[in-house]
This record gives sequence, C-alpha cells and structure tokens, in this order.
Amino acid sequence: MRSSIGSFASYGCIRMLNEDIEDLYARVSIGQPVVMRDDRTPRGR
Repeated sequence: MRSSIGSFASYGCIRMLNEDIEDLYARVSIGQPVVMRDDRTPRGR
C-alpha cells in the first residue's frame, strides 16, 4: 500500500516504492551487502 511508505506499518518488512526498488536493484550486485537505516535526517546534514 503506497500510503504506508515511510511509516511504521510492520515489524521488519521494508516498504519501498517500486521505482526505488528498481533503482536499488540497478546499483547493487548479487551478494553485495545493503544496509537499511531508520534515519530520517535529510541528506547533507
């Protein structure tokens, strides 16, 4: 559900927009570690 993106809606699931998933997939290789952080600080701060 698109409205749940960015909110606490489950215990452990990662909710992402499809276009963000496609972007992430294009950036990483199979087996490459990816760290997901709960950091709501805007980039550059």
